[in-house]
Amino acid sequence: MYEYEDVARRPGVAAGLSPQDITNILDMIYQDPGDDAIIEAAIAGRCDYVVSFNERHLRVAREFGIEVLKPSDLLKLIGEIK
Repeated sequence: MYEYEDVARRPGVAAGLSPQDITNILDMIYQDPGDDAIIEAAIAGRCDYVVSFNERHLRVAREFGIEVLKPSDLLKLIGEIK
């Protein structure tokens, strides 16, 4: 996946598409069923947060009031790191 993104973002490869357009297209193409299971579990568990390095593919959780945090952001939130 990251190789496709890297190539698509090279100058001239996806002429006429904005960086957001590229992100949206790649998100439509790449769907991981495991991501759905994580979101479903978070909704069922009434979670406030999902902690993952995979923020990009879990951002749909925000539509359900669930914030997606990187591990370092969670540690900052709970005061373990500055």
